[in-house]
Amino acid sequence: MSTSNDMLFHLGGAPVGAPGILPLLGGGAKAWWVDPANGSDSNTGETQDQAFDTVTEAEDHCVDKRGDVVYLLNDGNTSGSSRDTGTITWDKDNTHLVGLCAPVGLSQRARIAPAADNTDLDAFTPMITVSGHGNVFQNVQIAPWGSEDGKAARGADITGNRNYFFNCHLIGIVHANVGDEAAACDITISGEENWFERCTIGVDSVVRTAANASVLFAAGSTRTTFLDCIFPITTDAADPFFIAAGSRTVDRWALFKGCSFLNAVESGATELTAAVSFHNTAGGFLLLQQCVIIGAANVAAADNGNVYATPIPAAATGGLGTAVTR
Repeated sequence: MSTSNDMLFHLGGAPVGAPGILPLLGGGAKAWWVDPANGSDSNTGETQDQAFDTVTEAEDHCVDKRGDVVYLLNDGNTSGSSRDTGTITWDKDNTHLVGLCAPVGLSQRARIAPAADNTDLDAFTPMITVSGHGNVFQNVQIAPWGSEDGKAARGADITGNRNYFFNCHLIGIVHANVGDEAAACDITISGEENWFERCTIGVDSVVRTAANASVLFAAGSTRTTFLDCIFPITTDAADPFFIAAGSRTVDRWALFKGCSFLNAVESGATELTAAVSFHNTAGGFLLLQQCVIIGAANVAAADNGNVYATPIPAAATGGLGTAVTR
């Protein structure tokens, strides 16, 4: 690919300089292209006209620690989704995934989803495992869409350290048949110092019933940060949570700053008993800084003495959104 005058492309055809697009990192890094609407996994993947069909194939070609970037193209429709037939294991370090689509925060069309003809559509537990370190995921949707009953699906397990998610939509609870599974969640975190910024976690088009969570902290999660993220849900019971952490699963802290936790109570959803279930011996504390919670009677369960909210609430239920009267 030639380099254009406005420097939209260089470094062998990788996009740079445009908002929401990550340039190649590292002197020897390579760009790998995925075009689900037009590509083939028998292609080289090294140029747009030789793009792969799936993200799985592109990740397999990346070299650990080199700074490679996988660019996921789209056609603006679901036909542009990377249809992957098994859990993607992102086990390389300094290896990045960037969606080249409109940078909306919901349902980006640069998307990873199950194969359309897969009869076990939501068998993904999870859809992707991020076990590598220092990776960037930007402007993509990851969702194991499907309706298989009895499957506690998950969207992403983040077990690696210092990974950065920007403007991603991560979904695990993809159907009411999944929403009634207590072990289901949108993402789990067990790595250190992972960072989520301007992401959307979950959907409000799927009814949740069981005591599952949008974000589940697992053993080993340390210093996790969410900035300006949205957590949409809809429920027909008071049991689900936005955030859950069991005993000895969090070290130091989990910070949510400027986040919106939105249960669709004005559209018929059931009010939650509590927005958060954070075990009193989780091992660290949860800080909700300048956040709003809609559709929950309380911020946290009564025995969650390690949950803090700022600004300082005026009452035990402070931090919850309040309807305005005129």
